[in-house]
Amino acid sequence: MKKILSIVLALSLALSLCVVLSACGEKATPDEPGTTSASVTANGTEDTADAPKLRLLDTAYAEEEYAICVAKENTALLDAINAALAELDADGTIDEIIGKYISSDSEEETEAAETTEAAETTEAAEEATEAAEEETKAADEETEAAEEAEAPAFTTKEEGVLIMATNATFPPYEYVEGEDATILGIDAELAALIAEKLGLTLRIENVEFDSIIGGVQTGKYDMGMAGMTVTEERLQNVNFSTPYTTAVQSVIVKGDSAITSIDDIVGDGSMKIGVQQGTTGAIYAEDDYGAENIINYKNGPDAVQALLSGKVDCVIIDNEPAKAYVASVG
Repeated sequence: MKKILSIVLALSLALSLCVVLSACGEKATPDEPGTTSASVTANGTEDTADAPKLRLLDTAYAEEEYAICVAKENTALLDAINAALAELDADGTIDEIIGKYISSDSEEETEAAETTEAAETTEAAEEATEAAEEETKAADEETEAAEEAEAPAFTTKEEGVLIMATNATFPPYEYVEGEDATILGIDAELAALIAEKLGLTLRIENVEFDSIIGGVQTGKYDMGMAGMTVTEERLQNVNFSTPYTTAVQSVIVKGDSAITSIDDIVGDGSMKIGVQQGTTGAIYAEDDYGAENIINYKNGPDAVQALLSGKVDCVIIDNEPAKAYVASVG
């Protein structure tokens, strides 16, 4: 009898253990392959493991043009820079440089490129005809060159050198790369070609953005080139070249932010807006939302880091660097 009871008790314990293990398995079932766990964020959106840390608002905050700043008294240098820019624009070099860093797949641009190619083919024949006329003009050009040689030449801070001030935290216009901290980007390449046309060697000084205009104004630097927008306030201190590109200011927010459009940004004290000090983004933001709601940072990366850590609700900055910052954090 005792032996039978022992068998019954053993079977009962085994059955109970199976039930417990079955229940535990149901609670601990992992996600099936190809699925991700999700949670709901404070604004009611689903937050998955693949959700971006940062995102750009679809609507541009502002549109503007970039130019090179030069000291007011150095009009001869400004004229020389404008002449170089005109040549680089006419032969398509500026567009080529910008295209290396900023890609666009729009159909309009593709059609424009095809139209340009066809036009260039037609122009080739016309250029052959014009070649003879250009030879005739050679004598006149030599005379003009002699007259220009008599005109006052531009000066630079250091003979034979063009010193450019920039803030290399603004990709793709200027940024640092490599162990030797080489400054690369649209502005760096364009400046090198301008210096070449002026018969000078380019030297780039990497400084704080809001010190560039003051440095150019006092003659510490020959020119400033840092994705710089022409404004009435800046024109009081320096002159600007003809614009060499257009740009837009954009807004960066966290991936799970309740801000989905420009209209969601308010200046009632409930939000803090990060900007890079001295930039037009900072100027526009202070005008629109009040200085008390703006937090200035030394550069774009610092502002973006503040956004990631929750110190600000959004960051206003140029669109191309904004795209680079968003991509860099995943």
